[in-house]
Amino acid sequence: MDIFDKKKLLPKTFEANCVDITFPFTHSSEICDKLYCLGMYYLDSAKTLLNAENKFYAKDYYILPVLHLLNHGIELSIKYYLMKFDNQIIEQHDIIDLFKKIKNKIKKIITEKEFNAIPWDNTLNIITVLYKEILNEKNNLPYRYPINSRCELYEYADEKNRLYINQEYLTVIINNLIIFFDALSNYIDEIIE
Repeated sequence: MDIFDKKKLLPKTFEANCVDITFPFTHSSEICDKLYCLGMYYLDSAKTLLNAENKFYAKDYYILPVLHLLNHGIELSIKYYLMKFDNQIIEQHDIIDLFKKIKNKIKKIITEKEFNAIPWDNTLNIITVLYKEILNEKNNLPYRYPINSRCELYEYADEKNRLYINQEYLTVIINNLIIFFDALSNYIDEIIE
C-alpha cells in the first residue's frame, strides 16, 4: 500500500491545513520588504521553536535549528537595512560586519543625539557574542554536521569542548533583537522618506 500522496501534500488550491509557502514572496510589492519579513519570520520561528513543548525530543535537539534560524534571521534583517540605502543585496554573511555597515550608514545621515539614542552597542555586543561563539561558519558547522568528511567528531562535538546555552535568556535576546530590528526599520523608513 502506497501511503504517500503527492496531491495531498501539494494541493493545487489552498485548503484546510495548508500553508502558503510562497506568501513571503508574494504579499508585498517591495523586494526589500520581503527581505525584512523573512528576517522577522526566521527570528520569530527561532523563538517559537525554542519555547516549543515536545515530549519526544530533549530541548538540546531544538537548539540546533534555533541557532540556524537565529543566524539567518539576523543576517536577513541587517541586509534589509542595507538594501534600503543601497538598493542592492550584499553577498556577505558576517553579521558583525553587516551590522557595522548599517550603523555607519545611519551615523552619516542623522544627528549625533539621534544616533546615540539607538542602542547600537548593546545590540552589537549581543550579535558579536552570538556570532563569535556560536553562529559563525567555523563554529556553526559542527551544529549542522557533527562529523567531518573523515567521520570524525568536530572538536565542539566532543566531551571536553561542550557549549551550553541558557535557553530562557536566549529567548529574551531574540525578543530584544526583534524589538530592535522592528524599531530600526520604522526609524529608517522615516529617515529615507
